[in-house]
Amino acid sequence: EARKVPSSDSWREHRVKNTTNFNPCHSPPDMRLIYQHGGDKFLKKITVRDVILVSGLFEDSGNIYQQLSDEISGAGLTKEQLWKSWHGDTHFIADDHLGWKNSCPTFQKILSKIAYYFDMDIKATRLNHYQDSHEWKPFHHDAAAVKKDKAKTQNFTVAISFGLEREAAFQHAKTGTILSVPCPNGSIYVFSRDVNIIWKHGIRQMSPDKYMNQGRYSIIAWGWRKMEEI
Repeated sequence: EARKVPSSDSWREHRVKNTTNFNPCHSPPDMRLIYQHGGDKFLKKITVRDVILVSGLFEDSGNIYQQLSDEISGAGLTKEQLWKSWHGDTHFIADDHLGWKNSCPTFQKILSKIAYYFDMDIKATRLNHYQDSHEWKPFHHDAAAVKKDKAKTQNFTVAISFGLEREAAFQHAKTGTILSVPCPNGSIYVFSRDVNIIWKHGIRQMSPDKYMNQGRYSIIAWGWRKMEEI
């Protein structure tokens, strides 16, 4: 007996649809990703919902992690004076009120390069230190998302990593969805105004069974630059 071939209408009724909406979407994305390798300046358009990844600016600049360590150690402060625990003792930040930056030319050169590269007016900075892979940073918003005075002068956050590769992560403030970005030595990640509102961010703790006794510095610059609404 000849095999009955199903009609095209029958096939359409039983197939699994892998496209459920054929209407074009013009809504702004919750996050827009951009990448650039090196260059004298960042050349691409920047919008209020961008996360920017940059490589090639510092990877060939010698051992910056060690340079920072040596200069900070020579600033005339004890570790107890300089390093203050961040909320929950998850990692340490350098006390900005103690004048150590004046003894750290590497820190100043990095910030000058970042300001020029992104056409950014830097308003505030921070030096984070993660002593080993156990230390981390919980998800949070930067101050500009919750403080009106900060929002008037800070719409752009730049983070530069030196030392052990760690993962920066973004958690959607409403859905809890998590995206992560590996941050190798010398790499940069950046986020603009609306990303800081729609998403929280942090540094993921590495699994205990992958523990590494290596440190990481991250230099954070908060400031202002022109960007497009979308």
